[in-house]
Amino acid sequence: MYYASIGVLSIIIHSILNYDAMRNPKGEERTEARERYRFFLYSISAYYIADIFWGILYENRIVPLSYLDTVLYFLTIGFTVYSWMRFIVAFLRQDNIFSKIFICLGILILISHILLLFVNFFVPIMFSFTSDGQYLPSRTRYISLTLQILLFAFLTVYCLIVTFRVTSYAKQKYHAVCFSSLIMLMFIILQTAYPLMPFYSMGCLIATCIIHVFIEIGVKLEYSKKLG
Repeated sequence: MYYASIGVLSIIIHSILNYDAMRNPKGEERTEARERYRFFLYSISAYYIADIFWGILYENRIVPLSYLDTVLYFLTIGFTVYSWMRFIVAFLRQDNIFSKIFICLGILILISHILLLFVNFFVPIMFSFTSDGQYLPSRTRYISLTLQILLFAFLTVYCLIVTFRVTSYAKQKYHAVCFSSLIMLMFIILQTAYPLMPFYSMGCLIATCIIHVFIEIGVKLEYSKKLG
């Protein structure tokens, strides 16, 4: 139950920390960044749930359900990366070639996951299970994670460079994206090396906590400006 316990802890902290952002009360100002952030948070929640059940099902060697949950696991990762890129673009309020590249890469990862998982039903190109329930990652699983590593590395370097050209709260936002992307980069590398450890959940939790802190700082700054 160690694997599943990390997911349970992650979704509890995630839900408490982002309760206000995830709910949609009447009368709340609806902006593009807020809506994309909410979709991103729900994508993360879906991933945590899939990850929790994966740990439980795999430990009990329930192969058919483990297989289906693994499909959901990779599918929710695809949606998480896609929604993460869409939110980051809206959060940074940048409309340039790099913003389009990030969104296109997020779409590419999502579509590739969908296609690979479909093919995997017929040919185990992403993962498989032995008759006794052992999980066997395949080559395209490593390719997918490598693409995510390159994406987050690109995003980290881009935000780090831009911080030298912006000032005030914009610099803090780029720092938030830079640090959170760096965290995801490191934990995806660990997940690649250790498939049976919940490093991806750990990375998502820490990264969203970083973003949450900087969003709260931004809200306080905006409120201070209005009072001023």
